[in-house]
Amino acid sequence: MSPPTLEWLKTFASQASWREIGHPGDLDRFQDFVIFAYRHGDQSISLEEFLSIVKNANVGETDLPVKKRVLASKMFMFSKYEEEIKLLNKFESS
Repeated sequence: MSPPTLEWLKTFASQASWREIGHPGDLDRFQDFVIFAYRHGDQSISLEEFLSIVKNANVGETDLPVKKRVLASKMFMFSKYEEEIKLLNKFESS
């Protein structure tokens, strides 16, 4: 991942509402991140790389149900990244 994309993702991660899966404001900002990543050639960020960056972002909970919800939210956002990159690739190739 390029340094600018890494910084963008760190900024997003620090501002995201990880306790709420698919928060509308998060989705808008995340789409901006995906477009930025795409334009900077970061079209194959792995799940491991993504989670390593967002793992400690804005979460200080020790409650297991909250931890599970936060992880589900992060997994959801990663799946959005993959879907949107595929869409952008398809758009570019047509």
